[in-house]
Amino acid sequence: MRVPNKVLFVRKSFLFFLLPVFSIPSQLRAQDPLATIKFYRPVKTIGQYESYEIKLGDAMVGRAKSNSVIIFRTEPGDKIFKATTTGESSFRLIAEAGKTYFVECGIGEGVAAGKPTFRLSSATQAEKEIAVINNTREQDLYSQTRIKLTKTKSNKVLILERGMRVAYVIHGAAYSTRGILMEVGKTSFVVDNKKISYSDLSAIGKRRQGSGFVQTLYSFLGAGSIVSGLSPAPTPQCNGCQNQSSGDGGAAAVGVLLGAGFITLAINTGIKNSLKDVLVKWKLEVIE
Repeated sequence: MRVPNKVLFVRKSFLFFLLPVFSIPSQLRAQDPLATIKFYRPVKTIGQYESYEIKLGDAMVGRAKSNSVIIFRTEPGDKIFKATTTGESSFRLIAEAGKTYFVECGIGEGVAAGKPTFRLSSATQAEKEIAVINNTREQDLYSQTRIKLTKTKSNKVLILERGMRVAYVIHGAAYSTRGILMEVGKTSFVVDNKKISYSDLSAIGKRRQGSGFVQTLYSFLGAGSIVSGLSPAPTPQCNGCQNQSSGDGGAAAVGVLLGAGFITLAINTGIKNSLKDVLVKWKLEVIE
């Protein structure tokens, strides 16, 4: 059956007006004026407790911590990202509007040991690793039970266990925070229900309750004993008194030795309860 020309014209006109409607979503997607860059850092043995800031010019993009993802939106163009630890590293990317880029971050080995690393990754591989990061961050199972601190020069070891009273300092903090070590995880620990990432940590140590008072008390007792021992005895005001200089000398020596003992106890108390610099002087590990 032949269709009238008038009907064909109406159908064509109707389809013509529908085309822009169906093409709007794809046009909107193509018109995204910004580029998306996902910086991700999987958990690895090398430098897992170190973190660094990623900067674009003077602006901070984010801190690259172990087991973390940073999503950064930027205008298209030639971008140079920089990061600094023991040395500076840079990464250049020519970003295009509407595109998503994946950059794997890490810490270098060998010649570039300790320096930040950047590697442009494929979407397939990056999405798998980001999924693992998100999953482990959600769970963060506390299967590990102890923190091991090893002094880099002397190999002296300090173990921090759950239930101990500790003090810690995070990056940028002016004062230490004290509390009970409740949980020890692979990437973070919990003190008084507060979760702290190892990558945010600058110092940590054992802090027994009342240790500050004990240290002060020992210091006062030591100083008092030394001053008392070195102070000259009063001269007797009588003609028949015997000379007691030898006895006074022995008492002075006892006072000085006693004072030195108290001061030694004060110093030892302070050392045992001092914060350990995990950035330079002490190495931090999580052990079973």
